[in-house]
Amino acid sequence: MLAHWPICIGLLITSCLASLPSLHGEAVSNALITEFVTDNKDSLTDSEGNSPDWIEIWNVSGDAGDLNGYYLTDDPANPVKWQLPEATFNAEGYVIVFASGKDRRDPAAELHTNFKLDSSSGSYLALIKPDGITVASEFVDYPKQYEDISYGKGFGDPHPVKLITAGDSAHWQVPEGPVANWTEIQFEDSQWNTGATGIGYDGSTKYLPYIGVGGDTNAAMRGINASVYIRIPFTVTESSVINDLTLRMRWEDGFAAYLNGTEVHRENTPATPQWNSTAISNRTNENDAITFFDYKISATLQSGDNVLAIHGLNASPGSSDLLI
Repeated sequence: MLAHWPICIGLLITSCLASLPSLHGEAVSNALITEFVTDNKDSLTDSEGNSPDWIEIWNVSGDAGDLNGYYLTDDPANPVKWQLPEATFNAEGYVIVFASGKDRRDPAAELHTNFKLDSSSGSYLALIKPDGITVASEFVDYPKQYEDISYGKGFGDPHPVKLITAGDSAHWQVPEGPVANWTEIQFEDSQWNTGATGIGYDGSTKYLPYIGVGGDTNAAMRGINASVYIRIPFTVTESSVINDLTLRMRWEDGFAAYLNGTEVHRENTPATPQWNSTAISNRTNENDAITFFDYKISATLQSGDNVLAIHGLNASPGSSDLLI
């Protein structure tokens, strides 16, 4: 986590399946994409010392065979964009293909597709069977990807994935009274303020590097209310592969966090925070406030839309700073 926003949710994907190595021969009956990286800097290099995007394909069936005739594509309208050669699996049953745009299909050498992957939200990646029609494995509208973080179905070693990171968009509002159901996914927040995370204000300069554009709450909060409500939407493609969640926070003076309407963690807050609550005490150590603290949380995510809601609390309405 870098820059302005003090929150990220990480997930670990664990493996309970194993595959058998395959021998050279006909195309295997069943293969899928286990993981991919769209913003590769240090995770893997090719033979030329470059760091292109990469895709890992797994021999699900464990049958003898190779990937001859399968296709990789980043365009649902063109399922046969790049055809794999007779690429044999390694001893663990995997093949690595670099998505570099170099278009190299020698089965005895490094494989490179004729396209690169897109790290932006809503992108597409698929493995197509040799008939050129049947989808063996696909990622439709996968979420925004991050540097050196792999994304996949979970058939491999555990990998951390960031679901929320610095600078992501949030909706925030300083409440003027009770607000029903504001932590729920379906709550209507289109009339709230929109800003890049993190959220807060500073009478001097110590927290300014951590406050995003549109996230300054000084005019709305100071001398008015010690509480601010924050909603950060995010998307999960397949919630079933999520095993562990970590909430990472910079904060002053207190917060209560909710995931899809369920409280998951709180620090320095009253037992039942209200719309105008204050933090229990002033957090006086400025170094603590700008240091990430990780909190293991337990909650249920859903495939599709989710929301992390944060109730940020100051020690008093007149406090000179806030950081969430």
